Amino acid sequence: MLAAVVGWCIGSQFAPVPTTSRTGVVSSVAAHPARTYFDRGIPLSINTDDPKLFNTSLAEKYLALETHLGFTREDTHRLIEQGVLSSWLPGARKADLLDQMRSAFKMTHEACTG
Repeated sequence: MLAAVVGWCIGSQFAPVPTTSRTGVVSSVAAHPARTYFDRGIPLSINTDDPKLFNTSLAEKYLALETHLGFTREDTHRLIEQGVLSSWLPGARKADLLDQMRSAFKMTHEACTG
């Protein structure tokens, strides 16, 4: 099934952590399939399922992906881009948002590397 999803360029929405481990969908954060899907080329959109109910934020979700599933900062930037690309925004708005985000990524990288 994953091969078909990759071939069709179908994106997947995830509210990966801690939501899915708390609801029992996966046994732990480390068992979440996001890394496998990402490595197979399936576009992912990371989301907050219900931030008030699960006491979490989008930033915490990305941090958990880096901490528990080995995502790099560059992987996280790619996930953010995939979220924009899979959104229902008009094409011109997507392009503008991607430009803004890539500029912010570059500034963050420069600030961190000196």
